[in-house]
Amino acid sequence: MVEAGISRIMRIHHWATARCTVVPENCHLLFENFLYFRKLGYTRMAFVPGRCHLWKNSDIERFATELLKIVEELIIAFRYDIFIRVKCIHEYIENRQNTTIDKNPCGAGRGMALIDVHGGIWPCHRWNKEAFQTWKIGNIYESFDDKVRTQLLEGRTVITDECNTCSAKQICSGGCPCENLEITGDPFSQHHNTCRISRIFVLAAQHLHDVLYKEQNPTFLKTYYEKEQDELR
Repeated sequence: MVEAGISRIMRIHHWATARCTVVPENCHLLFENFLYFRKLGYTRMAFVPGRCHLWKNSDIERFATELLKIVEELIIAFRYDIFIRVKCIHEYIENRQNTTIDKNPCGAGRGMALIDVHGGIWPCHRWNKEAFQTWKIGNIYESFDDKVRTQLLEGRTVITDECNTCSAKQICSGGCPCENLEITGDPFSQHHNTCRISRIFVLAAQHLHDVLYKEQNPTFLKTYYEKEQDELR
């Protein structure tokens, strides 16, 4: 039923994004999912790793192999004047000149909130768990706990010496605060596997950049380099 409605969605919102949560159980299907989304007409996709603390070395290696397959398809698409936006790949190339680290990447409690069926206010759609009661912002029928929200407003991603020299610092968001809280106990400190996976995205993106820049591919240059020139003007 969902598949049947996608063509209607794409006719109205051709920029809609297909989002896929990647976990160890399905990381070997990454490229297959990419081809499936392309078949449906998507040109914007987001492959978002989840439950990163459960990833084994073999899972991460398989993810890297699958991601490179996607990059090769992206290169071919550029050669046919087709721009396919894959999150993280696109973000790295777009921000590769940026030397700063975004310490406030997530909108949880800042620009977004979840109101549950009882009127409870939570930082985002992932936080409404019994174990996270102390992070409940309030209730629309009762009160608003500004102290809780202040923790999110003033909270900062933990930056280490390794972060400052990491190849992924242009795209690193410090991980999902809710997932960080579940795994490390701190919403602003991510698991080391998340760092490893971010660097895999960077290697894949750098490969795409180097190949197409060397070829002086017009679609690639128009997408990234002409935009930079426009911003400088």
